[in-house]
Amino acid sequence: MEEVDRDKESGSDNQRSSSAFDLPQHKEEIAPQKPHKRVGNLLGQHAALTKELEMRLKSGRAPAHVRAPSESEEEEPAEERMGSKIEQLSTRVTSANESLSNLEEKVGLLTKKVEATHEKNEKAASQMGDVMLQVTVTLQEAERINAECKRVLADANKAKSEYQLLARECRETLAKLNNAETQQNGA
Repeated sequence: MEEVDRDKESGSDNQRSSSAFDLPQHKEEIAPQKPHKRVGNLLGQHAALTKELEMRLKSGRAPAHVRAPSESEEEEPAEERMGSKIEQLSTRVTSANESLSNLEEKVGLLTKKVEATHEKNEKAASQMGDVMLQVTVTLQEAERINAECKRVLADANKAKSEYQLLARECRETLAKLNNAETQQNGA
């Protein structure tokens, strides 16, 4: 906007960069005429619009529809235009602040969910630790019972062997007694 104002005052477009939209320059110098105020304004506006169009095209954006300002808009004081722009900017800032507040609320909710999930995970890990401890204790008890069963089984096998040995001795003794009795009866 300042560039347009400067161009309005000076009536020239010296600060304009070259563009693909420039008219070819003639080698002949046309005698400069004193530009009218309206011509100076148009030249400045043309330079500003051309520069904006170039910037939009370079950034890949489509050119905006620009309408020529009306006479009343041209005469509108710069303070009113600035006031209107400030109002627009303050509206945008307010909207951005509201969006930021909404995002902060959402982040807060997500943080609470993450904390709750973390606590649940810790509680589940603690419970899993307790279960693992119980499983370990139960497994140790089962191993102790298994060892005792093996000892009892070994004792039972030993007792069985002793019983079988005694039973054989008893049979042998009984057979000897039967033989001795048979010999006494036969003699």
